[in-house]
Amino acid sequence: MQDLLFDTPWWLLALLLGGGAYIWYTGNARSEKSWKIAGIIIALAGLTLALTSWFVETDKEFVEHRTREMVADINRRDWAALEKLLDAHTSLEGVYTNRDQIIEGAKKTADVIGLSSASITSMEVKQTDTLITVDLSILSNQDITMGRPTITSWRFDWQNTGTGWKLQRIEPLEGNQVTKDELLKHLERP
Repeated sequence: MQDLLFDTPWWLLALLLGGGAYIWYTGNARSEKSWKIAGIIIALAGLTLALTSWFVETDKEFVEHRTREMVADINRRDWAALEKLLDAHTSLEGVYTNRDQIIEGAKKTADVIGLSSASITSMEVKQTDTLITVDLSILSNQDITMGRPTITSWRFDWQNTGTGWKLQRIEPLEGNQVTKDELLKHLERP
């Protein structure tokens, strides 16, 4: 219900606003006051939902925004900005056990593989109580692939620790182009 109120789908907003305008127009053409009032009420409900959805950031939207920021920071090689987004205890499965190791590993790995760009091609966000899981695919250009774009898959687990949402774990996933083992093999060890 919270998603419907604070992250209202565009089709519902269009239905309410368009339907309200149509009912008002029909009531105005027939000179029926009750239809005009009903149309105004429906359109105002749509407008209220649109404004609420626009101004209120849900937990899922917050996590999605932070995930996009992280990928953008890696793309720009802005390690200081990336460090601010990671929790001190964030880990990358089987390779890095804390933020400092992740930052150092990201710097070295980006240089070794010759990362020239990275962008998100798809993202799926699921929330279960105090855990938000983000599965994403990233398209990147790297020297080791001879400039051929490569898609890798990742999972980010965000936990609400009572003081806000913190990225707890990063996990490489099996992908169509790159396996999990290949991803882990190319990560520079601390």
